[in-house]
Amino acid sequence: MANINNHNEACLILGIDTDGAREIWKSAYRSKCQMYHPDVLPENDPDREINIENYMLAKEAYEFLEKEYETAGAGGSMVQKEKLQASVVKAPKVMGSAPVPGASTAMEKRRARKKADEKAKQNKEQRYKELLEKGKKIRQEEKEKRILDEIRWLRVAEIIRNVMAEDAKRRTAEENLTEIIKSKQ
Repeated sequence: MANINNHNEACLILGIDTDGAREIWKSAYRSKCQMYHPDVLPENDPDREINIENYMLAKEAYEFLEKEYETAGAGGSMVQKEKLQASVVKAPKVMGSAPVPGASTAMEKRRARKKADEKAKQNKEQRYKELLEKGKKIRQEEKEKRILDEIRWLRVAEIIRNVMAEDAKRRTAEENLTEIIKSKQ
């Protein structure tokens, strides 16, 4: 489980602006729950584990924001409110230079989240293709099995026809023999 270190991270996970009001993050948390809660997800969903992790992350972000609100946002001292403002990490704003190494910006986190989402989408598409191929293979095997069964039944029918023809010949021969015996008596 990831530890949420600051206000920006929590807001990024919930997909809201860092200056969003309490009602906004509550609403964002509820919508994440509706999408990712384990009770809502189907048992056979290939992305079930990832979605449960997303739910747990959203829950942790919500709890962080609520705790932060209780300690600093709702009638806390000015020192606590200043600490709350200080916990908001801002990207360095130096013209023409790259961000300071190790600085974690919201944009970097969005890119990482987007990359993770794209990878999850690719994995889902790959699993879908694999399932399609598996389905085609199963249908082909079933078709081959039906054809082999039809061939077996044709062979059985041919054997039955041959047995009936031999039986008819034997009966005809017996009848002929019986007639010959009767005629000699």
